[in-house]
Amino acid sequence: MLKQMIDPQSVTEFASWIEKYEKFVVIGHTSPDGDAVGSCLAFYHFLTSKGKNVQVVMPNVFPDFLKWLPGTDVVSFYRNASRSPKNVERVEQIIREAEVICCLDFNELSRIDEVGDLVLQSDAKVLLLDHHLHPGDFADITISFPEQSSTCELLFRFLSDLGHYEEMTTAEAACLYTGMMTDTGGFTYNSTRGDIFYIVSLLLDKGINKDVIYRKVNNSFTSARLQLQGAVLSRMTYLPAYHTAILTLSKELQEKLDYHRGDSEGFVNLPLGIKDVIFTCFLREDTERNEIKLSFRSIGNFPCQEVAQRFGGGGHLNAAGAERPGISLKQAKKEVIDVLAQFKEQLYEAYRAEQRVSYLLRKSLFLQKFYVKMKKLVYFVVGLMVFGMAFQSCHDNVTYADMLKDETRWIENLIKDSSIVVISQSEFHSHDSVTNLSRNEFVQLASGVYMQIIDKGSTDPADTVSSNDHVLVRFLEYNIADTMNISCANVSYPYLVDEFRYVKNGTSVMGTFISGAMYGTYQKPTVPPGWLTIFPYIRNGAHVKLIVPSKMGHEASMNYVHPYYYDLRKITFYK
Repeated sequence: MLKQMIDPQSVTEFASWIEKYEKFVVIGHTSPDGDAVGSCLAFYHFLTSKGKNVQVVMPNVFPDFLKWLPGTDVVSFYRNASRSPKNVERVEQIIREAEVICCLDFNELSRIDEVGDLVLQSDAKVLLLDHHLHPGDFADITISFPEQSSTCELLFRFLSDLGHYEEMTTAEAACLYTGMMTDTGGFTYNSTRGDIFYIVSLLLDKGINKDVIYRKVNNSFTSARLQLQGAVLSRMTYLPAYHTAILTLSKELQEKLDYHRGDSEGFVNLPLGIKDVIFTCFLREDTERNEIKLSFRSIGNFPCQEVAQRFGGGGHLNAAGAERPGISLKQAKKEVIDVLAQFKEQLYEAYRAEQRVSYLLRKSLFLQKFYVKMKKLVYFVVGLMVFGMAFQSCHDNVTYADMLKDETRWIENLIKDSSIVVISQSEFHSHDSVTNLSRNEFVQLASGVYMQIIDKGSTDPADTVSSNDHVLVRFLEYNIADTMNISCANVSYPYLVDEFRYVKNGTSVMGTFISGAMYGTYQKPTVPPGWLTIFPYIRNGAHVKLIVPSKMGHEASMNYVHPYYYDLRKITFYK
């Protein structure tokens, strides 16, 4: 069962638009990829099934390997190779007459070029459904979840919330699967959550053939395309000091080897197969405009989007892009190398983190085998109990609200069984922001996190964390929903400590794991928000205990609505 993520009010409001309006326009971003085309066409099929007059608009054409998708013949392009004025006039008329405009797979109107001006001038209702960071403020309904693997994954959830799954056709499912597959590199990055594959299973139940879809997308190129790939790889620049490889594709080479739109799809991923490379950049000279297209990919926790932002672009942790107008390919390459120099330390840290993860996986395999042997009988008994509970909890009537009630009950039981005295923040502040250990006090913060300060740390009031500091911590993590079993820890291993970077921007804070047990276990770089709530109250060397509800936990905590108990020890800061 999928946890409800999208605000029910947004779902209800859009459902009312379907009842009220007839003319819908669906728009994808410039240089549309599989996620943009897949989501737009899936939405087109859905709205058409509701009897609506639906138009699909793209700022320019998409690659040939996506033309097999059902519905591509209905797409209107603002620009095509011939730059026909008729295309412009048709799109202008479509948007002028629209009652509802649905913007999919982009976060700002600048991502659709001239079409964005037409949307701004329109009186139509606007829906924004996207998975990129920092959504613009131009829509009446904004549904934005950057943690989603793709817009197609988010759209599947939206359609399901609208009650459409039972009526979903194979054509819609094929479009959605294509977007999910292409935006995760065939599920090789940004795709470690179990619910992604649960959604894939639901799409398979609709009759799609994932193997055929893969072949249509990835194995339908010409022999000239393979020659092009070889030519590009032969011109690769490898920068071992930055653990980076750079590929370039000139306009001249495109003309020489009969380049077609989409022929370079996936080139940026190829150097990631090189040992010790964690970041790649692909620069292509655009054939239609005087600009360079930049694509970035990374593995582990190196932030592609931060590099892309230096060029006015954006994206995700492991995949991002940008455009650099008015310069040559040679200049663009030099600019990229200059920017990489500014990220040299982060690149090295990300590389070392990958090495540590590999080491920890080898160590954890040995420990896991030992643990399984010692706990075999216990696991068998507990397994029978879990099976019985799971049989009950998987009943169709279990809702997200029910799961939240369970979470509240687990936390309340822990507080009662552990004789914890909960105090308010006002009481906490009146006691010089400390908790009375003799009374086993925990303060309940505004975020819902419960905190107990065992040791505030340094006696120097100035010895506090600053933005961009690195934080080291030893910890124990207990799953409160799983009878307080240890789910992750590093205190038993003298060679292991968790390290993350603390960043504060105005009133918002975030943390990114560089290495350690949390990153190795959950394969996600984001520090649980609940951990970050402690820093206004502690100094260097502190010791803190926390009860963290799911909304302030890591991704697994949020997905399963499980609260966690943490014992955070020897919290150390350094520049």
